[in-house]
Amino acid sequence: MARRLILLGAIVVAAGAAIAVAVWPRGGEPVLIPGVHPTRSAPLLRDGSGVTLVPGMTKWISDRSPVCQFGKGIAKEAQLPSWCREVEATGSLFQQWTANRKSPDSSAGASVIVLRLETHQQAELLLHTPGYTGIDAHDFTPLPQAAVNGGIAGQREVLPGMRQLRFEWVAGSHIVEVNVWRPGGRLRVDEAESIARLTQPA
Repeated sequence: MARRLILLGAIVVAAGAAIAVAVWPRGGEPVLIPGVHPTRSAPLLRDGSGVTLVPGMTKWISDRSPVCQFGKGIAKEAQLPSWCREVEATGSLFQQWTANRKSPDSSAGASVIVLRLETHQQAELLLHTPGYTGIDAHDFTPLPQAAVNGGIAGQREVLPGMRQLRFEWVAGSHIVEVNVWRPGGRLRVDEAESIARLTQPA
């Protein structure tokens, strides 16, 4: 599954070199901007299922998250992988945090995505499905030593000079994804880990 880097109030979806964007209007369904499949949204989880406070950052988006998002050219149900068509999430939450609301595209930030499935076994199976997390993509470098809560972790350069770290793990029947980035290459692994550990889905 191609996953998300959050910038400029939108979701930037990387699938190899392909990029697509989905924008969430307040109180509405995601707007399709070519390449994003918006029909798999699950009901909104309470905000406390994500992160309630990130030191030095402000939360400026809190909404539902689609189960499936892909790169350009994949917008039909028939083109989605079988696991994506079969997964039924019972709840979802997407949060974006930024260190500078006036200039979020050039400041440090974090995104939190929580999907609640029906069982713990379903969550574990989906987390370890090839292609789901994006950490096995060619542009990610796995960081198994940085994984939190028994999950997986990886890093990549999403823009010149901007490093992103991604953490994913299973908590009960939830799959949690936390992305942390900072321009200038100054992001430390332990700093990103500390932000990921703030997520306590319930």
